[in-house]
Amino acid sequence: MPALIRWPGKVPAGKVENGIFAGLDWLPTFVAAAGNPNIAEELKKGKKIGDRTYKNHLDGYNQLDLITGKGTSNRHEIFYFAESTLGAVRLDDFKYRFIEQPQGWIGSKVHVDAPVLTNLRIDPFERLDYPIGTIYGSQNYFSWFQYEFWRFVFVQQEVAKLAMTALEFPPMQKGASFNLEAVKAKIEEAIRQRGQ
Repeated sequence: MPALIRWPGKVPAGKVENGIFAGLDWLPTFVAAAGNPNIAEELKKGKKIGDRTYKNHLDGYNQLDLITGKGTSNRHEIFYFAESTLGAVRLDDFKYRFIEQPQGWIGSKVHVDAPVLTNLRIDPFERLDYPIGTIYGSQNYFSWFQYEFWRFVFVQQEVAKLAMTALEFPPMQKGASFNLEAVKAKIEEAIRQRGQ
């Protein structure tokens, strides 16, 4: 997440950080800057704020140490979803893609038979994956992939952790869908409810 941060006396001037930071990290980071570095853990247990008790799982990390120059990023993973489907996982420098969207996020989804593994430090634009003829991808991808395949153990562990959080904190809603099947299902449900 590219950002410029200015906080005189707190954030070192001219410092460049290259750790992983997501938009989800801002809430716990701002709350930590305001004096409570433990908001994420408190919300998991249940925290009373005003007249209401909130029990939520924040997906963000307190990144105050990162932006003040006192430490590295607390985030090592990012989960990418396409509607309610896990499309990819980033773990530090590596990204594992489980679906492809060749025409971008608004296009169709292609479920791949084997996940695509990309080292984002080497290939930040994700262009050197499975070869498609001689124009796209890398003819050397399979040679590289066979020596990196062991990394899938890590992504399995991270996805298992994500699944465990969903047991105690189930998703509050399905991902947005803009296809006609979703619209049709909503119309049919409304008709069924009206007929009762």
